[in-house]
Amino acid sequence: LVMISAHNHFAAQAFAAHACAYVLKPWREDQMISAVHRALVGGSRSQQKEQLASLAQAMQEQTLRRIFLPTREGFDVLEINRILAVEAGRSYCTFHLEGGERRVVSRSLAWAENLLLPLGFYRTHRSWLVNPRHVQAFVKQEGTSLRMAGGVLVAVAERSRDAVLHWLQGLGIGSG
Repeated sequence: LVMISAHNHFAAQAFAAHACAYVLKPWREDQMISAVHRALVGGSRSQQKEQLASLAQAMQEQTLRRIFLPTREGFDVLEINRILAVEAGRSYCTFHLEGGERRVVSRSLAWAENLLLPLGFYRTHRSWLVNPRHVQAFVKQEGTSLRMAGGVLVAVAERSRDAVLHWLQGLGIGSG
């Protein structure tokens, strides 16, 4: 099995399904050739198990602890654990941080999504990404939202409500 996706956060699921290669779109020809070669040549079951164990360990360690936010002057270094949520606005994103701080960057939510989804963040709405470490409550007043640390309210799309509840339950937050 060779998994091809535009979203890198599906890599763990691909390898859990015993994929021998994962190709991220947009792919280059040499990447595709290499992936198909690995699929054809394969490997022993013990090698596959070792590879899966290694991947699982690397994902648990999540060595990425900081991201770089572009600014006019250069960039700011931001600790990922400080991020409560990311809100989209036309061609920019607002990073809501602990202590009520905000950082606005001239990047799309898709840019933030590529950085943060693999680290456990979740998209609750077309305009929001949330850090599960800072979810405090699921609120069902005047539309559905999540209350984050510091009182930040994050919209939950009505069509995503059940998926968000399922995600929270998977994290051990709430009982439904």
